[in-house]
Amino acid sequence: GAFGGAEGQLCFGEVKSYNTQKGFGFITCPAYEHIFGKDVFVSSKELGNIVLSPGMQVQFQAISTEKGPAATRVQVLNA
Repeated sequence: GAFGGAEGQLCFGEVKSYNTQKGFGFITCPAYEHIFGKDVFVSSKELGNIVLSPGMQVQFQAISTEKGPAATRVQVLNA
């Protein structure tokens, strides 16, 4: 895919925005921004009972979707 080997790679990022009503948000990750020029989408479906808020540091793996990079296996750091 467009990842050039980066798919499934562990990435660290920061939650840029998260809408609890809509159940999705975006994580900013320099490594993926360099590849895609955009933030990584994150859906509540990938979070289990984690509630994200802007500024949180997270670890995740990214997968490629037709709309761009999406986060999976999201974990909050130093929670």
